[in-house]
Amino acid sequence: MMESNFPFLMSMKDKTIQVFKGGPESKVGKLLFVKNDYLALETKDGNVIYYQLSHLKSVIEDSKGNPLFIGDTVREENDETDETEETEETEESNGDFIELLNSFVLQNIQVNQGGPESRSGMLLLVRPDYLAISTKKDGVVYYNLEHIKSISAVNEEKEESSEREESSGKSSPNNSAAGAEVEATAEFTEVVIEENIPPCADEEDFQALLRSFNQRWVEINSGGPEKVEGVLVDCSEDHVTLVHNKDVFKIATFHIKTVQVASTEEAEEEESSNNEDSSEENNENENKNENSNTSYTGGRRNKGPNPFKQYGYSRR
Repeated sequence: MMESNFPFLMSMKDKTIQVFKGGPESKVGKLLFVKNDYLALETKDGNVIYYQLSHLKSVIEDSKGNPLFIGDTVREENDETDETEETEETEESNGDFIELLNSFVLQNIQVNQGGPESRSGMLLLVRPDYLAISTKKDGVVYYNLEHIKSISAVNEEKEESSEREESSGKSSPNNSAAGAEVEATAEFTEVVIEENIPPCADEEDFQALLRSFNQRWVEINSGGPEKVEGVLVDCSEDHVTLVHNKDVFKIATFHIKTVQVASTEEAEEEESSNNEDSSEENNENENKNENSNTSYTGGRRNKGPNPFKQYGYSRR
């Protein structure tokens, strides 16, 4: 983890700032505190977002100089909530980003505030360079900590209301059940944290985690345009190799943001669809060969059956 490149942030405590100039991570709020490798920002809705300083590119200070002014609302100075008290406890107890993450284990969190690699779910475990989160849509997803820009606690009421809105707009009754399952027959080491909580792989570091998925169907960077899926056949120190049909993908380990293991059913469905595609391609090639053998062009104008093949004539 990189240490802060923004030592001046300490002087901006309790001031209103904008983190990032634009993009999904850009938020306006009150700077609560700054640690060695992360900061805490409280937005106007009372949500506290924790940003890794290694990803922080810019900070914009409120020109009005009012530390309690956030957006279009003015917060009362004596408006102290339980969340503020919890934030003070977090400031005192968590010295770095790893310790912060450990304080959220078995709680629902939001990883990143937006973008293709943003997900929410229960934080299952934290290791020195990766974490595991159980999502309802994608099952257990493993994040490389180097690529996590921010985390925040998930408001249960807001999450339930958003789920109701999604379910009313879409009919997907099996979605949550399928997302919460992880194959118990996996060859990699699994840890069962508590009952009713999905098991997940537990390895000492991200490199060991990738090696444990050898010969398994995996999805890498599944949320963005660099999504790659296939069978992981090799894991070197600096890259991994995936095979998907006729394609061989080599992905630099540093650029792997997320990885997840497909269930046996998903892998079988993918394999069967690939086999169907290849068989259709073979049938098309056979039909083309048959057509080329049974057709004969007698000059540029006359077309008909091939007499050499039809009557057994020799071309010599």
